[in-house]
Amino acid sequence: MFRNLITGVAFIYIVIFLGGCEEGNDKLEIKTDLVARIGDQVIKVREFEERIKSLPPAQKKLYKGKIGRSRLVDEMIKERILYMAALENKLQYNENIKTRLNFIRQTILIQAYYTMLAENIECSDEMIKEYYDSNQLEFKTESTIKAQHIFSRDSLKVVEWKKRIDSSKDPQLFNRIAKEESEDSLTALNGGVLGYFNPYGFIKFVGKDERFGNAVDWLSVKEVSDVIAYDKGYSIVRVLEKKPAVVRPVEDVREVIIQNIKSSKLGEVIEKELYRLERKYKTANYIRQELIKNTKSAKELWELAQNETSSENKILYYTAIFEGYPDHKFASQAMFMTAFTYSEEMSDFVFARRYLAQLFEKYPDSEIIESAKWLEKNMGKKTLNLDSRGSIDEEMKKE
Repeated sequence: MFRNLITGVAFIYIVIFLGGCEEGNDKLEIKTDLVARIGDQVIKVREFEERIKSLPPAQKKLYKGKIGRSRLVDEMIKERILYMAALENKLQYNENIKTRLNFIRQTILIQAYYTMLAENIECSDEMIKEYYDSNQLEFKTESTIKAQHIFSRDSLKVVEWKKRIDSSKDPQLFNRIAKEESEDSLTALNGGVLGYFNPYGFIKFVGKDERFGNAVDWLSVKEVSDVIAYDKGYSIVRVLEKKPAVVRPVEDVREVIIQNIKSSKLGEVIEKELYRLERKYKTANYIRQELIKNTKSAKELWELAQNETSSENKILYYTAIFEGYPDHKFASQAMFMTAFTYSEEMSDFVFARRYLAQLFEKYPDSEIIESAKWLEKNMGKKTLNLDSRGSIDEEMKKE
């Protein structure tokens, strides 16, 4: 969303906060709402700010600070004059370029329409709670440990350290040995502290080592381990702090849950919207119609339907079967699958019941009738998750 600008009648002081410059006061005052002029054309502060916001993180670093922001304005000026030159040379009227521009414009608008559909998907508190309760592992933080160690590649040396520590009442002995004798130079200066780590993840100096992690995980706070043998060598470890794994509260992950719910429902929403729009705009696929026309058998049409992902196209093939081959053994099943597709894939229960009524009338003795009656009785129930006739047969067996 565009940032609101404070506007006035005369010159306006607009402050752009710029980061990462060496000066203590990293602000730039521009005494108009412009950052550049190219003849009669201008680049406004709002356009400049939106450009910064749109940059990926890696590119933002290139334009950090006053000097970097000034460089970005130079880039925008170059782009603008090249654009003006392209217009002056009437490149916008080139047929290939017109086609590409139209395609880009169409793609942007389609994406905007998808975004609009996603924003309109309902995410009630009940839905959020249900998702949260059903996906606890997704929001579980890993357990972390803070520990220090003394390391050597010589096992006898580590055994000797362990004896000294166990026999001493000096609480600072572990720290002194870590600083003065440990062969891990990376942590020795800090008393062998490894920082915070997940015992089964990457650990500073140690790397990812299950034997080390498992041994440390069993220790209590302030407990000193026995000698731990692992890939790099031998260590004695003292645990300083332990943070157990916890599930983040729903308030902290609410926005993530909303996005996940919308993502999971978007495909279904788009499918339904496409079905509505195809009816509204009266679409016709002449190549598909020719394919159906030239298909020789009901079996071929059935196979086409089974391999189709679009609900609308499935219905076209099924309809072609019972309309073109009404006496074929696939005819009643095709009519049932038409009703099934309307009901379970498109949630169009009016059309689903219409085709079930035709099925009962035309094929009352078909083996599919029992499944059809069950579908009619249970149509629209949210507890069902049906994706084929086989699913219906499974549900019927439960009753």
